[in-house]
Formats: sequence, structure tokens, C-alpha cells
Amino acid sequence: AQCLLKMEQLEEFVELLMVGCRDFHGNPFALTCMLQVPGVAEVVMRSSHRKGGLRLGEQIFSTFAYLMVWIEGDGFFCDQAVRCLAKLLKADPEGDDRLLQLPCSVTLIERLALQACFSVPAIRLLEVLRSKQSVLTAIRCLAAALAQEQHSPHVPEEAPAITPDPEAPAVVFPHLPTLPSLRLVESAEVEEEATATPRPAEHAPQIMSWPQFMTKVEQTLTQEDGTVLSIAALPSAATEDDLSWPHSVEPDSAQAWSLLELIPEEEEFRGGQTVRELRQQLLTKMTLAEKRVWLSRAIYRAHRAEGADDDEPIAFVECKREGDILGELRKQLSESTGLGSTPSDLTGLFEVRFANETSTGSAVEREWFQVVASALVKPESRLVLSSDGGRTFRPRCLVHPDSAIDLQILGRFLALALWRKHCVDLPLNLSFCKLLFAENKRWEVTEEEIALVPDLANKVRLLRACNVDDLDLDFTDCTEDCTAEDFTPGADERVDLVEGGADIPVTEGNKEEYIAKLCEWRMFKSIEWQTEQILSGFQEIIPPQVFKELRALISPGELRDLLAGLPAIDLDDWCAHTEYAGGYTKESEVVLRFWEAMRVFEAEDEAVLTKLFAFVTGTSRVPVGGFANLQGFNGGHHKFTIAKAVHLTPASLPAAHACICTIDIPEYDSVSVMIEKLRIAAEFGARGFDEAGAVDQ
Repeated sequence: AQCLLKMEQLEEFVELLMVGCRDFHGNPFALTCMLQVPGVAEVVMRSSHRKGGLRLGEQIFSTFAYLMVWIEGDGFFCDQAVRCLAKLLKADPEGDDRLLQLPCSVTLIERLALQACFSVPAIRLLEVLRSKQSVLTAIRCLAAALAQEQHSPHVPEEAPAITPDPEAPAVVFPHLPTLPSLRLVESAEVEEEATATPRPAEHAPQIMSWPQFMTKVEQTLTQEDGTVLSIAALPSAATEDDLSWPHSVEPDSAQAWSLLELIPEEEEFRGGQTVRELRQQLLTKMTLAEKRVWLSRAIYRAHRAEGADDDEPIAFVECKREGDILGELRKQLSESTGLGSTPSDLTGLFEVRFANETSTGSAVEREWFQVVASALVKPESRLVLSSDGGRTFRPRCLVHPDSAIDLQILGRFLALALWRKHCVDLPLNLSFCKLLFAENKRWEVTEEEIALVPDLANKVRLLRACNVDDLDLDFTDCTEDCTAEDFTPGADERVDLVEGGADIPVTEGNKEEYIAKLCEWRMFKSIEWQTEQILSGFQEIIPPQVFKELRALISPGELRDLLAGLPAIDLDDWCAHTEYAGGYTKESEVVLRFWEAMRVFEAEDEAVLTKLFAFVTGTSRVPVGGFANLQGFNGGHHKFTIAKAVHLTPASLPAAHACICTIDIPEYDSVSVMIEKLRIAAEFGARGFDEAGAVDQ
């Protein structure tokens, strides 16, 4: 850092990095890393060097506003860009908010509103900026627009047409796989991408150049008197009539809620309605997937003091794919690392690396959740049991005498999955979700609730269907009702359902009392201690008050769905929410062959669909809301994408960029070849991220 600050041409070097990523599709992380070197932001903001009427700091500020519009689905880049923006704003020596006087500041606030739904750095930057009255006004106006409370915009919805500069070359990004948004591959894939054959220019995404972007922003925000609106130029306070955003935006309850959380909740917003009341109203409008925004923000608030240090804590996991996974988790808990890190660290940055592999990133993290979930449901772990063929799980009654640690690990794991927005292959039985919601307190069960536990429901049905006088039953039950595969020594031992139950025969006269005691044992008493331990671990990450508020917002079934996602893959939904890149379109012959092959798998072997989905995304579970809510980098939404594999031959297998849910498919010339290649990729490529360029010999 000291060497860099002594460079005589540091300003020119930073400008070259900026121009490289803005105008020549260079790596934007070169710029974000440079600006986060201590002292560089101060040098940039003191620079008097001008170009196009803007000083260097203003150019970089505008560049990030531009890049954050076009680079979507990459939460990591946006987090880094937000950190740079915070440094630039803090380093302004004039302290006159000159960066907020730029027209692109309006666009930037819109992007921050989107990022604030899942990005801690975006939340922190907005928290700092809201101390400025103009920004607080902007937050109020944008929240009103996103909540569909806006009045007519200041300017017509249609912005004036832009006449491109005929001398300026079109901006193309030949190596990036999606259209219209730019999406970057993660570090483990960079070498493969760097050696790939460049895509022909006619297949490269054509996007608006930076000068065209700046022109459109200015034209959109030009007022009747000829002035150009910016955040700093907004009124110092917005009245009810002025509470409007300068142009039309798509309504979004989650974004509106995230902005309203930055305003004092007792403040009057409109028509006598307080901010708190409007936030509650928006919560009722949110889909279950959007309610994750509320949960993430609530967890963040519970573990972070406002105005805390900019450096986020980090929890790092290094683990094996196979072997004693539960033993590794116990070690992490004892050493306060990985899953055993402090709640504050676990709710900061989270990084996973598998032993003897170099890859990191969101897809690696998603696979770690799958590996751990698989380990926790194994019979030898003695933690959970399924009575419906593996579709759902409840805690086992008969656990290890010293299994408190393991159950707390399970609770922590479930809470961490909610915080990180991952679906895990550990769907909880609805009856257990209800028990969690009741905080382990018993209630009088209904017939519908008994039906949620198949083995119990079968026994109750048989008891009611026959005369029990001759069955030689007493008021006892087996310790644990399980299959031969899941049998644990001691499971067939008897436990009294009432005091002295072994000496009380079951008759037709007391049969219903016996059934009631049986249900009480199976649904509550047999797993009371286990549930207490799971809640203990769970509430370390999701504190009791946050969990109480969550229970008022969603149902037990919705908790199950947030944790486990959808029970099956809907191929129609998959197809409807897929994008195409690199020259492929929905009508391309190769794409049509891909979907025809997928229909064959749907009819003949659905397991291939699940494995192929895991190959491309790092997880086998589709999130609530379906394929429209797939995650890319660091929680950002990213649709499943089929890209033309110009760097692969027809002999090659497909390649996956799991962090951005993208599959590169060569130009296979028949459906039969497509089926063969996809089946091999699904079977052998669903685990691991270091193998690339495989060729079927």
C-alpha cells in the first residue's frame, strides 16, 4: 500500500483501471481492489484531473453506478463496489456531497435499494448516507414508489430517445455468457474462461456504452426548467404531494420494506400512516421468498450494532466431502470455528473450502450444505428419523446419551441455512415444525396433525378399527417405532405412557384415553429433550425475539419450505425461467434438443433431472418461488442459463459454472447425443468443482 501511494502516476494508473473495466470489458475487481487499498480513495478524491467535465473521483463514482446496472446476479462484485463507494464518499475532502450532485446518484440509490435486500455492505452504506437529509428524502420517495404509493413522476415515463455517437464503437463483452446482464465467473473458473475461444462479435451481448448511459440518465432526469435532478438536488423534506420518484420504477414490496426500515418507525409517512404500519402492510404483500429479506435483516440487526466496524467478521469452513462429517462438525463447535463460530461471525461472511480442492464461492457453499444435510440424516448419526420413506424427518427418540452437542449442531445448521438462504435436503415433518413454533410446548392434537406422522396414524387407525379387549395391550409403547434399516438397540424396549402403565390393560372402555396418551408420547414427550437441544442451537443464530416475530409472519409449513425448498422439480417452471447466451436462443436447435432430452428424463428417470440441477447449481433443492428465485453469487438472484460452449468440441461433456447457474453446451447434433452427454454430466459431475474440460472418450 505504501509503495502504491508513492507512485507518481497513481491517479493515471487508477484511471486506466477504470477505463479498462468500463469501456473495454476488463476485470472490474482490479479497480475495486485498488480503491480499497488504504489511502488510494483519498488520493482519487483529491485529484483535480478532469475528463468530460468530471473529476477523477466523480468519474469513478459514475462508473460504479453504470457497472452496478449492467452486472447483475453477482452479489460479490456489487458488495465490493459498495465498499468502494463508501470509501469515496468518506474521503471527499470538500465535504459538500459533490458525488451526490451527480445525476447517476439517482440510479445508484435504486441499485442500493435492490442490493439492500441481501447485501450487508449496501445496508451499511445506506445507514451512513441517511444522515444526509437529501438521501433520507430520496429513501422516502423511492420507498413510496416501490410500494406503489407514488404520485405521477416528475417527467414522462418514456425518456427521450438517444442518438448513439456514430464514431463510438459498440461496447461488447465477448467472454461473458449472458444477455442482457453481465455475469462474472468465480475464481476457480477464471483459468478455463481465459483460455476459451472468444465468442464471435455477432454473438456477444450488446449493451449501452458508458457515454450513452450517462446521456440517458441526464435526459431522464432533466426537469422542465432545464436542471438535471440528482440526490443532492431533491427537496430537503418531501411533503405528501412531493413524495414521488423522478421516474417510473417497478413496484417491489421487499425493496420498499428494506428502505422503510431505514426511517424511524414512528414517523408519519402518508395520510396519517406511520412507517411501522406501512412496513407491516408490505409484509403481508410479500411472497414467502420475499420474506427472506425481512428475516435476513432481522438476523443482521440482532447480531450487529448500528454503525459497527466496516470490516465484517468471517466464519471459515474447511472440510471433507466424505468420512466422519458429524465428527468434523463437533470439532468445529469445540474449537469455535466453522459452524461452531460465534453467532456474530456466522452471520458475517461465510466461506467454505473442501479439502484438497481450490474452489470457493457460492456453489461450493451450497454443496457444503448438501453434504452436511446428507450426513445428519444418516441412520448412524442417530439424530433424525423418517416414517414416510425419507420425504420428511423428525428427531429420533432414541439418541446417544451424549448427543446434546449433535442436536445443537443440527439446530445451528438449520438456522444458518435460513440466514444464508440455502435449501437443504433435510425436509422437516410438519408436526415437528409446529412443535418448533410452539417452542416445545404441548397442545391437544387434532386428527389432521396425527396424520402428519404416518406410523402413528397407522397405529391409531388400526386401534379404532378393531376390538382391543383381546389384544393383550397395556398403557405402554415401544421406545421408538422404526424400520429394520433404522433399528437401534433399545428401540423395542417399553415405556410407560402413564404411571404404572405396564399394569393397566387397554380395553374398549379406555381405548381413546390410550390413543390420547400414545399420541402425547409419540408427538411430544418422546422428543421433548431433543427439541429443546435443537432450539438451543437454532436460537443462537436466530434469537428468540426474531424467531417469535418470524412465527407471526409465516406458518410452520412455510418454515419447512424455506428450509427444504420445493419437493419436486417442475420442468415447465424450469423452462419458463431459463435464459440463453453466447448465441443460443429459445429456438436454437441445440436448445430444443436440450429440452427434448429433459422431457425424456422426466418420463423415464427423474433422478437425472435432480442430479443435472445439482451439477449446474451446486444444490439438489429448488427454492421456494421456483426457478425464478435461483441464487447466483452471494444471495443474488440468477436465472438458469444455457450458454453456447464455443470453447468446447461436440466430443466434450457440458461444462457448468455453478455459482452463476450456467451450463455451457456444445453443439450436439442429435437428441440421442444430448441425452448421453447430459446423463454422464449428471452422474459424474454433480459433486466437485475442480474438474473441467472433461471429454467423453
